[in-house]
Amino acid sequence: PWFGWPKDDQLEALRAKWIKAESLEGRKKLAAEIQKRAFEVVPYIPTGQWTQMTAYRKNLKGIINAPAFLMWNVEKT
Repeated sequence: PWFGWPKDDQLEALRAKWIKAESLEGRKKLAAEIQKRAFEVVPYIPTGQWTQMTAYRKNLKGIINAPAFLMWNVEKT
């Protein structure tokens, strides 16, 4: 592990099981266990949020509303 990175063997074992799970129900069950364990050991703490401000010209259409600017689907009107 790297300095400052979380290390929890139980959480890593759950993650490995989730990757190998073959059914959707199995993955859902493991995801719930992963969330429970993450709340117990707190592997990270979000320190903030940001949004990207974007301006568009009036003669563009097809802009997709997304967290980041997507270049596809944009056309001049």
